[in-house]
Amino acid sequence: MERVWISAELSRRYEDSVELHKSIIDQDPYNYQAWYNLGHGYNCTWEYEKAIEALEYSYIINPDFESAYLDCADTCLQIRDYQKALDIYIEANNRFGPNDELMVSIAHCYIFLKKIGIAKQWLLKAIKLDAYNDEALFLLGECYSIEKVWYNAINAYHKAIQIENRREEYYLGLAKAFCAVEDYKKAIYNFQMATETGPEDTLYWKEYICFLVKMALYDDAIQVLEEAEDHTYGADLIYCKAVISYLLKDKEECMVLLEEALLENYEQHTIIFDLAPELKIDKEIISMIKYFADSE
Repeated sequence: MERVWISAELSRRYEDSVELHKSIIDQDPYNYQAWYNLGHGYNCTWEYEKAIEALEYSYIINPDFESAYLDCADTCLQIRDYQKALDIYIEANNRFGPNDELMVSIAHCYIFLKKIGIAKQWLLKAIKLDAYNDEALFLLGECYSIEKVWYNAINAYHKAIQIENRREEYYLGLAKAFCAVEDYKKAIYNFQMATETGPEDTLYWKEYICFLVKMALYDDAIQVLEEAEDHTYGADLIYCKAVISYLLKDKEECMVLLEEALLENYEQHTIIFDLAPELKIDKEIISMIKYFADSE
């Protein structure tokens, strides 16, 4: 059964795999590996509800099949069913744990469910089991950031980076925490580290540029934008560029860039209002946004 799924993956014949495993299950309904393979087949054809059901059958039939629990919970996360994912992770931790990785997953679900106090308890348990779990320390920093306990957040982010210094999200968390305590020199350093570590992801460039714009460092923001364009491309960066043009009194250039960004990704247009709230009362800009909204 494992080789059958490997063959399906290598050939990318996922729909055929679904049909094959359904026929196997008709002959042998308690074949937990067939249910597991069927779940992955559904995952690859974007039928996530069916994938969850199949993976669930797999570990119900074989309660010691840890991979089925984890993959089922991961699929729940894909459709943002955080409560179901949480229940599965807790069940797996009770059966196979205590396990610091599962505890981190449990905490992550609690963060999604906005239960920060409980998330912190699970993270502290995970760190007690493994003091070098960088993801647990990072998420602890995220919890403190949500609670606006900034120096605790900074401490947790620092510890995570000391263990694993190639995770761009760790640097971004630290940069934002330093912004909150108005230590802008350290914020800039960590924004730079985030973009250097994950240069292909527009998120980190956008966050850095937004910080510079809010600090009215427009020339620096333009320089960072130009650097970003050497590594990546995205509507969020075009929106940032449009706002900078507007703030530098180049309305014509702003409108050209805004149109390009709206064509690329309308949903991200709220970035401009976060950067320059005064754009909400600019009739020309609002008219263009409304035009694209009506076209969606």
